[in-house]
Amino acid sequence: MNAKEKLQQDLIERLGTVIVPIKLRTLAEYFSKSSRTIRNHLNELINENNAPWMLLNAEVMRDPTKQGKMKLKTYWFDKQELEALFALSSIIEQFPTESNFKKLISPFKNRIDEILKNNNQQNNLVQKIKLIEIAGRKITEQVFQNISQALLENKQLQISFWNRFTDQTTSRKISAITLIKYKDNWLLDAYCHHKKELRTFSLEAIQQIQIIDQTAKQIPKKQQQTHYQASYGIYAGKDNKLATLIFNPYISRWVKDEQWHPLQTGKFLKNGSYQLTIPYNNDTELISEILKHGANVKVIAPQELKDKIIKVLENTLKVYKN
Repeated sequence: MNAKEKLQQDLIERLGTVIVPIKLRTLAEYFSKSSRTIRNHLNELINENNAPWMLLNAEVMRDPTKQGKMKLKTYWFDKQELEALFALSSIIEQFPTESNFKKLISPFKNRIDEILKNNNQQNNLVQKIKLIEIAGRKITEQVFQNISQALLENKQLQISFWNRFTDQTTSRKISAITLIKYKDNWLLDAYCHHKKELRTFSLEAIQQIQIIDQTAKQIPKKQQQTHYQASYGIYAGKDNKLATLIFNPYISRWVKDEQWHPLQTGKFLKNGSYQLTIPYNNDTELISEILKHGANVKVIAPQELKDKIIKVLENTLKVYKN
């Protein structure tokens, strides 16, 4: 620990034991430093490390907008930021050991893990918190690296893509937009030059990939948001339907806290059931989510969705009868 880090650590410890607000001059005298030096270090902790203090009229006081953050080493994080750190560390860990991409970004993981560790090894959060992924599909290193490079250099990609719905493989020229980790699997939002529209591609279904020395097509942010964020789940498109589901009182204990869609609405009914209304476009993923709840949920509307659920259940029953 260098002199700068030592002083900042001492500042943090001191502010954790004294009553604030405290005058900047008082801190400067305590550490035998100038008020300017103490101010500079505090500003760095506040601006770069998210420290929960503020400087006002030559006094140090608590910042009311930063209460409830958790301190790790000399950084402060809220719940979402902590989740992001654990998720990123977990994602990096999933790459093969021999992966060049993993070797490239491993210093970032080491830094994250160092932040998450406590000086007392018994309080090592890296060892005490796990993110377990289920049913993740494997992707090749070449696919991931080429997409990452294309995004970085703003280049187009030529891919050979296997459509599992039709069992057909087609060649596509695409402009990558966003790489996404969704429900334990990697997806790519991109503009398809063949279809001339926005699409989402599963990385494990990309069989061949090559970077093209052509500038990627730029899609306005508003158009991206309208297409990708408007409807249920990752199956994008402007939502034009509303699904109404009713969950029985038992399963409602869990469902009431779930977010299926940012614009969903929910309410409890008199009998303790929970009614959930969800905007959607493509019902593929929605049907899958509904079926996960079995007899604990019933589709009320629209009739088209209700009929599809009935058909899936009837076909499933036939499999077991046969």
